[in-house]
Amino acid sequence: MDILVLLGNRIRQLRKDVKLTQAGLADKAGLSTNFIALLEKGKRSASVDTLFRISKVLKVELKELFDFPEKKTKAQVATDELMKLLKRKPADDIVMVKDVAEVILYRKRPKKKR
Repeated sequence: MDILVLLGNRIRQLRKDVKLTQAGLADKAGLSTNFIALLEKGKRSASVDTLFRISKVLKVELKELFDFPEKKTKAQVATDELMKLLKRKPADDIVMVKDVAEVILYRKRPKKKR
């Protein structure tokens, strides 16, 4: 896949993760909405300075814009989604989720009758 398409998809994903519209991202980064739309479609390239401004608005390091997804298993996708859910939660909530997961994963299951 073309690098511009991969970059555009990644920016779109990160923008949606922080619940920003294209117009919102454009405004905060000092860019036009049309430019963001074309960038996300892989039809425009951007300077390092522009990508840096976008990364700041998206609250990620510049290198994360180039963290292109690989083909992931269902387990990897689910783990990533869980991490996103927990990312900005208080420590008490994270510990509670861990405790609940341990109860579910380590519960004794009834033996199957043969």
